[in-house]
Amino acid sequence: MRANLHTEPPDLFKRFVPTPYCANLRLDHAEVLVQTNDSSILNFLREYETQSSGGRQFVWKVIRDNVRVPLLAPTVIYHEPVTFVSMGPSCLVAIDHETPELFAFLGTVIDDSDFRVRIFPLLRELSWCLLGKHTEKLAGLAGSSDMAAVSAKDA
Repeated sequence: MRANLHTEPPDLFKRFVPTPYCANLRLDHAEVLVQTNDSSILNFLREYETQSSGGRQFVWKVIRDNVRVPLLAPTVIYHEPVTFVSMGPSCLVAIDHETPELFAFLGTVIDDSDFRVRIFPLLRELSWCLLGKHTEKLAGLAGSSDMAAVSAKDA
């Protein structure tokens, strides 16, 4: 019996998922390029859409994943140069402070209302971290009664 071997390495982090839907946004005096594999994510963001000015852009790569686990209370983990936020398997977000990029994996359980009320404000606040406002904004995120914050140095 011959094994059927997969010759390419698996992409467990979905780094190479095509993100054909894009939009340029203007948020809090920053320009954001959103790349996603789900056009419905861009529907909510239309009110923030703008033309690119050619200046410094943050990149949000938002991948819709086939996960249907309810959202949990957020947990923030910070270990320079990365901040990671988990709301369970249906919402995993990481920002790289050096590049500056934000990666989000959102489960199909997240509907338009969840995106508008919980996810978009989170992505927006995390973008403040990329603007160098990490300590104030992340402390504010972690200060909410249902969020835990952990510094990897403390863990």
